[in-house]
Amino acid sequence: MSHYPSISPTMSDHSSELIFPNIRKICFFLSVFIILSVMIAEAYGSIFLYLVLLVMIGIFAAWPRLLLKTAISRGVWYLWLVPGFATASSIWSSVPLDTLRAGLQLGLTTLMGLLLAWLVRPKDFIYALATASTIIVILSLLKNNYVIDGMTSTVNWSGLFANKNTMCYTGAYLALCCVALAISPKSPPAARGMAALGVVLAYIICFRARSVATILAMTIAMGLIVFAHSASSVSRTARAHYVEIASIVLLILGTLATIVVLRYSNELLALVNKDPTLTGRTVLWFWAGRVIPDAVWLGHGYAGFWVQGRPMAEFLWHLLHIASRMGFHFHNLFIETWVELGVTGLSLTVFTIVVTVVRSYRRLRAAPDAVTGFGLALVVMALITQTQDVQLFGVFNPMFLIFVALAAYAHPRPKLVVPARDRILSW
Repeated sequence: MSHYPSISPTMSDHSSELIFPNIRKICFFLSVFIILSVMIAEAYGSIFLYLVLLVMIGIFAAWPRLLLKTAISRGVWYLWLVPGFATASSIWSSVPLDTLRAGLQLGLTTLMGLLLAWLVRPKDFIYALATASTIIVILSLLKNNYVIDGMTSTVNWSGLFANKNTMCYTGAYLALCCVALAISPKSPPAARGMAALGVVLAYIICFRARSVATILAMTIAMGLIVFAHSASSVSRTARAHYVEIASIVLLILGTLATIVVLRYSNELLALVNKDPTLTGRTVLWFWAGRVIPDAVWLGHGYAGFWVQGRPMAEFLWHLLHIASRMGFHFHNLFIETWVELGVTGLSLTVFTIVVTVVRSYRRLRAAPDAVTGFGLALVVMALITQTQDVQLFGVFNPMFLIFVALAAYAHPRPKLVVPARDRILSW
């Protein structure tokens, strides 16, 4: 008979613990290693990703049935739609081998995220993400790197990376983790003090990198976590109604704020020293509108547009002074997806995001606290930032890795009963 656990983040029937009842610490450090390896790949290359791959091969070899069920269970099947279509787009891509490799790597990134959700509980995942983000911030402060924005010629602090946005997102992850852990029950005063320091540090990072969008998205996301925690203090019978009413109010306020921002966009941009083109983004979006009709339904192939030799890509690189002629995008997830994967891929992307948001909200509504709030808050932050960037559904991208893990947590999975023959070791 199947037993269904509570969707509380403190569920005690986590699959990795059924195999090794006392292996929680090992799973935690393994999770930190996986997250950190993906985060530093941009700065130090893929060497650590190869080590992660070896770990995954080892786990699959030891418990193939258990992990295969985790990867292809009915609850997370939709997470494979975009990677699957991206891989299939190699059929019509002008660079089929590059597209095939990128699509398979996107699938591997998805599997990494599901592995994280299998290894640790949601709260331990937040601790792991906070630990990895802290290490990145420390390394960034030591390296203290600055980069020149090719689109605006401004000098921005990028820490460990060659991209200021990557640094800002790392600071935002740290801030959200700190808020969620600080207001969680039983957090010691010292931990709360360190969390406050982490939030301040995250704002300093974003200000030094001059990322207004990340500051706004991070602030909204932290507010959602605090709201979720406040709902936990309401009586159990009234929590669902409290969340629903507050959600409606927040949605109305958010709509009004959006209208105001759109109406007075030029004035607001001037206040933060930004030009009306959003540092060249609107120029990119204009030309994307000229490219999309060329392959409106299927796109040009995943990672198949920004390749050397394609006339429009070369033109945009020259127009926006991108001397490297590589590693660029349209600075909007949905426009970029439309160009690369067409209407079909865009529909799959939107479907994946909507399902994740709905499930995260349902999980919050059923068991509101700082940890469930963290899941929805980070997804919301990602969506806000992706209107001006492309991180979600990116190969070995930390944001996509985290998104997949949180999507897996948002689905209430049935209790896994591990046969005695699969319990290879006893710890």
